[in-house]
Amino acid sequence: MQASVQGPAHRSWRHLWRRAGEIWRDDGPAGLLFLVLADLGYRRALLLERPIGDPITPINARVPVEFAALDPSEIGAYLQFYAGDTREVIEARFARGDVCHVARHEGRIVCTSWLARGEHFIRFLRFRYEIPADEGYLYDSYTSADHRGQSIAPALGVFVL
Repeated sequence: MQASVQGPAHRSWRHLWRRAGEIWRDDGPAGLLFLVLADLGYRRALLLERPIGDPITPINARVPVEFAALDPSEIGAYLQFYAGDTREVIEARFARGDVCHVARHEGRIVCTSWLARGEHFIRFLRFRYEIPADEGYLYDSYTSADHRGQSIAPALGVFVL
């Protein structure tokens, strides 16, 4: 009788496949592809310039949502919504003047988008960007998986603009 030994390498591969399956399920094949490419060093960014005075066509979310700026006292609620950051990171964003805009459905945060003014370090590009005084930089937009496809993020974007 031969015993099967499952060492650390076996566990890490099992974890990797499980995580890949989660990403495939939540973000689809494109999400998994871009995550792999990012691990290999690929980066992409879309820079959009838009005159602030131009009219904006309203976008209605498919579910009822309320938009507001997140108050720093609500960091706990933000971290329950998105566990990808730490309290220290979020406090530092507020300290430098960044604003987090949120969409809430039935009182729960379902979508966020951050706005920076002044200087901002774009993490995924590893690039420090000096934002002109009359401009803003939107970053770290995120919609909960159970609310994607409801036009919430575009509606929040119009609210922010």
